[in-house]
Amino acid sequence: MRWRLAAIGMWLGGTTLGCGEDCNSESVVPGYRIVVYEAGSSTPVCDASVYVNELSARETADCAYAADVPAGEAATLKVEKAGYATATQQVTTKYETDSCGKAITIQVQVQLEPNP
Repeated sequence: MRWRLAAIGMWLGGTTLGCGEDCNSESVVPGYRIVVYEAGSSTPVCDASVYVNELSARETADCAYAADVPAGEAATLKVEKAGYATATQQVTTKYETDSCGKAITIQVQVQLEPNP
């Protein structure tokens, strides 16, 4: 009987009850996924300098950028790259949550205008 209770406890340990089979207690920090395009095209711009409230975003393997969502109502997104005009835009800090209550990444697209 003791072994059976331990096995049940281990089986329940990785799941948050009432949240579905895929939920767990892992914390998810709200974040942005920022994709930078050349204006008027679907060509992504890699190796740009991307900032959220003056904090650097991380470039990901797929030529996108990731950053944590800061506190407050809105954040300022700034993108710089040689040969392009600097782009600045306001982005929301409000994010949706999934059925487990975990933050869903905010998708942001930025268009960079080439310098003449």
